[in-house]
Amino acid sequence: TLDLPLKDLTWSIDAVKNSSAYTYSHIRYYSAGIAHFSSRATFLESLHFASYLNSVVPIALALWVGKSTEIRERFGMFASPMVAILGIIALFLTMSRSGWGAFAVAALIIAFRLSPRVLFIHVPLITAILAGGVLILSKVGFFSESISSLGAVISGRLNLDGILLDPRVGYFMVLIESFRQHPILGVGAGNFALTAPAMIGSSTIHSAHGLLWTALADFGMLGFLGMLSVFGVILFKLNRAISRCSENADRVVMIGIFAAICGLLAQSMFCSDRPPFYLMLLMGLSTVYISRTVTEAIN
Repeated sequence: TLDLPLKDLTWSIDAVKNSSAYTYSHIRYYSAGIAHFSSRATFLESLHFASYLNSVVPIALALWVGKSTEIRERFGMFASPMVAILGIIALFLTMSRSGWGAFAVAALIIAFRLSPRVLFIHVPLITAILAGGVLILSKVGFFSESISSLGAVISGRLNLDGILLDPRVGYFMVLIESFRQHPILGVGAGNFALTAPAMIGSSTIHSAHGLLWTALADFGMLGFLGMLSVFGVILFKLNRAISRCSENADRVVMIGIFAAICGLLAQSMFCSDRPPFYLMLLMGLSTVYISRTVTEAIN
């Protein structure tokens, strides 16, 4: 994990042999069910690691911000500031722009619901201290390259021209044309990965590159609204359960889950062609807490 930013930008974690030589075309048509899925289930891409971190770090952050003795006794180390801060630094080192944006969404929700002071003063301060330690280690050669490389990577990820020239911008243009041709029912499950390249005469388009956008392409407006309503109902009921919950520890956990779901939804607008496993897990967990809250209210 400490090797993330400098070992290789795209295939970040070198836990798999020859991961930097990984061929993305092996899974290019995954949405059409043509290729294997094993690579998508690992942390081979920094994007997947960022998605995982965004499913747990907001909850750890909420538990720390909650600050109650009951929370510390129930969740132990997971409620400590160190877990939250190290998670934030690891998320930063993934160099995933969508991951950064997703965590920003989650952090703002936690700040609004729990404690702006902790998020806007303590978290940046501690993160800056630990990040300084990372920079020093990099300077003395702990990482595979120099600190100047780290700065270049960060600068490149935030470069506006690079963002505008990203292939995903082209994906959206093809998506719009596909929607114009098939607005109601779409092109059919998994078919966008096959029809999109034919539309522009290029093999570079492999997915709509976004959860709701994939639903829009494959299932049209009906699929788009259907998926949007599923997430909307879950978030609405979870938010209502948070307001009704009398148990502080449960309320804090639900706020963390709510923030994580919102963050993952934001991230999946730019990188997922199907609901991420972590997002589905959090949605299932949220229904458990919603059910508990309703049962307690009845009793």
